[in-house]
Amino acid sequence: MKQSISDRARSGAAVIISSHLLSLIENLCTHLLILHRGRRLFFGRVNEARTMFAQMNVDASLEEVFFRATEAVPPPLPGQT
Repeated sequence: MKQSISDRARSGAAVIISSHLLSLIENLCTHLLILHRGRRLFFGRVNEARTMFAQMNVDASLEEVFFRATEAVPPPLPGQT
């Protein structure tokens, strides 16, 4: 599966992957969309997410980036999604 996705992306196709397996996303994707509680927190390049949420730690895992991005997000009010 990884090889097929990589081959398609290299050929110029846009490939959208939705996964909680952040190590998979880290190995395959150049861009990242972080959704949390129905809100878009980030969309951009993976390295930009690291700069924004991991204090420029280029070695930070996407798991660390995700947890830092979502730690300060308040829960939605009742009736909101």
